[in-house]
Amino acid sequence: MIKSAVTINLVSQIKTGPWIFWDNLEESMEKASALGFDAVELFTASGNAIQSEKIKTLLDRCNLKLAAVGTGAGKVINGLTLIDTDSNIRKKAIDFIKEMMAFAAPFGAPDREKYFGSAKRGNEAIPELHFPGVDPKAE
Repeated sequence: MIKSAVTINLVSQIKTGPWIFWDNLEESMEKASALGFDAVELFTASGNAIQSEKIKTLLDRCNLKLAAVGTGAGKVINGLTLIDTDSNIRKKAIDFIKEMMAFAAPFGAPDREKYFGSAKRGNEAIPELHFPGVDPKAE
């Protein structure tokens, strides 16, 4: 059975884009649940922008899962990209993505083994994650 998810944008610097809900996390999750969505994608400023316990409480209360977290805030807020000519920027971009993945890992999002090479969860998975074709030292 196909599962559905909806994006909640919590990054104040972005007010346009493919978002369905903005700003208020609790209200947005309640609306997503009422509309019959199975899960949400959170677009946050960083991996520590919201306490995990708050997210868990809201997900449980609204009977939702965390489908994914967006990483675009790394570019929007900090100017980070994986294709920057500056190897320091690329390294920071990878670190930002790993931070977001560590944030999402306790909720089972995304399927790390399939996409990133490790089935481990949380911070212990980070050293094993890989980004095919992206070498932060590349010139």
